[in-house]
Order: sequence, then C-alpha cells, then structure tokens
Amino acid sequence: MGTKNPQALIMNTSNNKYRLEVWIGLAKVNTKSKKVFKNASNSYVNVIGLANSKSDFRDRIKEELLQMNLSLTRLEDVEVFNQRIKSYKVDKALYKLADELLKNGKRIKFSTFHAFE
Repeated sequence: MGTKNPQALIMNTSNNKYRLEVWIGLAKVNTKSKKVFKNASNSYVNVIGLANSKSDFRDRIKEELLQMNLSLTRLEDVEVFNQRIKSYKVDKALYKLADELLKNGKRIKFSTFHAFE
C-alpha cells in the first residue's frame, strides 16, 4: 500500500524553480474553541503537502488551518518526504496521504489530530 517509488513523489513543472515536492512535518495547532479538540485547545498532527520549499509548505499549512478556524503554533521536523522515507520507517497512513495528494491535487493533507491541553 502507498507510494514506494520516491520519484513518484515529485510533481514536475516546466520550471524546476517551481517543482512541487511532497513535504512532511509535525504541526502544533491551536484553537480558541475548546469544542474543536474535545476540551483541549492544542493538537499535534502530521502534515503532508505539495510545495516548492519549506516556507511554501508552512504557508500552505497556515492557509488550510485558517479555513478550519485553527492556527499554526509551531512546525517541526519538516523535510521532503523522499528524505524522510530514506532515513526513517514511515507509517503506511502517511504514504496513503502522499498518494492522495498526487491523485487529487489537493495541496495539504492532515493525519489524525492528537489533542492536548
């Protein structure tokens, strides 16, 4: 299950400057409404996204969270997905999210939100 070919995780464009790659990171997310995360105001979530740089990835996460009435507090362990899978064992669910990105063109996908106070 999931993409095993790292080259499949790159969406080429005519200009390499704007080459989109699949990125991964761990986001700390905040909400003002404790109803969102069942009486908690914070959450951690793995994020997968198509971007052309680390800053582009961060900006796209912020935009997506804003639409969900959430805000990005911190983004950790950001790297190109191809590099992550070379260095670490990655959960199958994250491979599935990467596949979904490439199939449906959505720029950001979140895994399960893990709430904490």
